[in-house]
Amino acid sequence: MRSYNSMDQVATYAKGNNTMGTLVEVPQFRSLKGYMKEFQKEENILVTLCNHVAKCSNCDPNEAGETILSAFFDNYQDSFLSVAAGKGAPQKTMDDVSVESMLSEAGVNWKSARIIF
Repeated sequence: MRSYNSMDQVATYAKGNNTMGTLVEVPQFRSLKGYMKEFQKEENILVTLCNHVAKCSNCDPNEAGETILSAFFDNYQDSFLSVAAGKGAPQKTMDDVSVESMLSEAGVNWKSARIIF
């Protein structure tokens, strides 16, 4: 172990191939309520993770957050979309012209389209 920063709750160490690695302290709770309470704190593990990724990759913490969110989306797409909708994220809807164009390309006539919608 190279160093431990108790303020950041991050420990650095040398990996087997002489590159640096990082351990992030993760609190342990018995229920999801404990984690939700932890995540609502101003300096929580998610903020620590984003800040550390930003520091190591020389980017803005917002970019690091987008990268992490993208990985969450890739791994947990249904849950991610469910939470986003529950939090009020706008859902993409098609405008009238796009719908009409899609239906005509699919060969759906006006009478059938009225039944669908």
